[in-house]
Amino acid sequence: MKDNQQCEKMIDTYLMLDKHERIPLAVCVHLLTCKKCRTQVRMMTQAEEKLSSPLAIQLPFSDLKLCSIMQSVDPGFDIKSICPVSMRKWVITGIFMIIGIIIFEILDYLLPGAAILSASIHIVFGISIVLYCTIFIASNLEFFVKLMQTSAKPADKKQN
Repeated sequence: MKDNQQCEKMIDTYLMLDKHERIPLAVCVHLLTCKKCRTQVRMMTQAEEKLSSPLAIQLPFSDLKLCSIMQSVDPGFDIKSICPVSMRKWVITGIFMIIGIIIFEILDYLLPGAAILSASIHIVFGISIVLYCTIFIASNLEFFVKLMQTSAKPADKKQN
């Protein structure tokens, strides 16, 4: 009976501690000598770690389920207004720009006398590449924000 009261007292003392607070010596000694309390503390620690980690349940959503959810939330939702995000146009445009740069570099090599034409072509291609990248990032900004958020490492938590 006395051991049970001491175990309850030590567990209560342990539970009153803040997270990452130093465990008092009396509680440490008790946990080292009492298998029951040590098991309880270990199980509570594992449960706390599980509860503090993000929930990772994969939900098998199909497009039809998502559309029906959106229609129940917003009756004016039109399925036809959703245009799928396609990278095909961006890739094709990028390939044409690379081919154009290669062709104009070959022409610059074959016609060395046209220095003014070469400089103006390089300026036009430079401006078009900057515009291409700017429009690409602006139109896909949501993707890049999500990418930055998922790849950013969380700041180290301050431990007491």
